[in-house]
Amino acid sequence: HLWRKNERKADGVMRPRTAFEVEQLNVVFSSRLYAVGPDRYDPMEVAMYWLMLAGTFTGARLEELAHLEPRDIRDVNGRWWMRIEAKSRTQRVKTLVSARDVPLHRRLVDAGFVSYALAASKAGWTRLFPWLTETKRGGVAAAVSKRLNRYLDDIGLDDQRLVFHSSRHAFK
Repeated sequence: HLWRKNERKADGVMRPRTAFEVEQLNVVFSSRLYAVGPDRYDPMEVAMYWLMLAGTFTGARLEELAHLEPRDIRDVNGRWWMRIEAKSRTQRVKTLVSARDVPLHRRLVDAGFVSYALAASKAGWTRLFPWLTETKRGGVAAAVSKRLNRYLDDIGLDDQRLVFHSSRHAFK
């Protein structure tokens, strides 16, 4: 139950991921992780805090968000945007049309995401979440994905079909 990918069960039935319902998102965003600002948490919880918020308000994939660099958050004519693109061997996009500029929702800006990105830039970080370590395949989100799935279980959202990607499905 740590990875929770689409999988075929012993009975031969596919159990695909599902979208978060509004009530489930309310559970997530009223949980202890969001009770206080992210400054109070260990680095992995900081990543969980911002990645879940950004995923919910942008519909971006976890790996896309986990690879973001401070310079990917930019002001264009007074509006904040997130640039998702393939810039390196590890910062990839799933398909060619996945490279895109995403406007940041006002709630995400108000929550402090832009301030976080600006602070990361000022600190000289190469990624918004530099403590997420690269796997052999080049991804950086595996550990935070596992921890987020455990957290969802802990707050009572233990349906194995609910994963980070459920925020993408809800966004759509």
